[in-house]
Amino acid sequence: MYATASVYVFVSFLLWLNISTTSAGKVGECRTECVERNAFKIVRVHLKDTSVNAGVCKNITEGRHAGAAMVTEFVCVLTKGIWDVDLNNEDAVTFFPRPCPANDPVPAASMADCPGGGSADTVGKGIKGQEGS
Repeated sequence: MYATASVYVFVSFLLWLNISTTSAGKVGECRTECVERNAFKIVRVHLKDTSVNAGVCKNITEGRHAGAAMVTEFVCVLTKGIWDVDLNNEDAVTFFPRPCPANDPVPAASMADCPGGGSADTVGKGIKGQEGS
């Protein structure tokens, strides 16, 4: 029984170490840094058979929601790796009263070869277009 508990603690520590030192991830061809762009933060993920959906958080600085956060749903086809705003999602935009968690920046070189190009501006347009005031 003691050996089982020790193994559990050791494996848990290894998992924690791996999670705490990872700044970017990949599911299929869909890379987190290609949607976060050092400007936004993924706050939820749903993996499907052929795609991954991610809620991307952006702090709101103007308008009636200033000081809050907006989460916009993005979708990425696993075999292509290109992130797009998920307009078919019924929860495409959600507001939260608190700011987003901090982004874990990655080197610009990590984003240079993102499928479909993209930049913080192009990803941000999908988010900004939903903002309202």
